[in-house]
Amino acid sequence: MSEQQPTPVRGEVAAGFEPVERVFRANFTDRNELGAACAVYHAGEKVVDLWDGYRDTAATKPWEENTMVLVFSTTKGVSAAAMALAHARNYFQYDDQVSIHWPSTTSTGFINRRIGSNVKAGFKQMNEALKERVETE
Repeated sequence: MSEQQPTPVRGEVAAGFEPVERVFRANFTDRNELGAACAVYHAGEKVVDLWDGYRDTAATKPWEENTMVLVFSTTKGVSAAAMALAHARNYFQYDDQVSIHWPSTTSTGFINRRIGSNVKAGFKQMNEALKERVETE
């Protein structure tokens, strides 16, 4: 990988959200971030929209406002909190079979799975058009 040249953080930050920009900058100066973007919405308004760095490991292609990236596991924390709240409100029990609440899973082999078990799911393959587009950027 070539030596990274500092690039200016681009985008906008609303008044009161400057600490987000400081932490974002620190990812590059202190943690050797290659490229990243960060958007934050508060009360329905975009208050942070930042991007910086490079979108390739050779550090030759700048990160742009519309750079596409793949993200993984971004909803696990929120999903776990939602499930805990639903359980606390007695909408389901962790020992319930998944198929009781999601009938279409009976044809997928989840019929004997319990909600509280360590169920892992994911996409086996990415949409080919998206994959090709991501690989060429």
